[in-house]
Amino acid sequence: MTPSNPRTEARAAASGAAAQVHDPAYAGTRTGDDATVAGLLRRLADDTTSLVTKEIALARAEVGRSVDSLKAAMAGMLVGAVVLICGLGVLLGAAVYALVEIADMQRWTAALLVGAVATVIGVILLSSAKSKLSAATMVPERTVQSLQKDQQMVRSKVS
Repeated sequence: MTPSNPRTEARAAASGAAAQVHDPAYAGTRTGDDATVAGLLRRLADDTTSLVTKEIALARAEVGRSVDSLKAAMAGMLVGAVVLICGLGVLLGAAVYALVEIADMQRWTAALLVGAVATVIGVILLSSAKSKLSAATMVPERTVQSLQKDQQMVRSKVS
């Protein structure tokens, strides 16, 4: 027996609900007591509750997938940053020594120059990375599209 995965179940339930709600064959299966106004209202309330529940499950699954992807990317960035900082420290020290030997600079002047150049490059790289971590990448796009479709369908049925 395989262990159940809540995210997989939520996605399956959400996609099943979307197929059910938008399937014309599903809409034509009402008979008997459902033909009364009370039955239709009960069915509408049940369908609305089911739809909202499935939309929430879809949103949770989609946001969870985005968060998992973000966690993996951040872990990789952290490991890479630690290694990069170590290597960069050694290279910057070597650059200071090279300027002292080759350009006949004083040690403090060479260190100041190398530090200033490294700081400018670091600021440029950080601002570029910050722009890539915008809030727009965390929007559950499929859920928003599904909700818009549902809203349009309800409006067309009501009017």
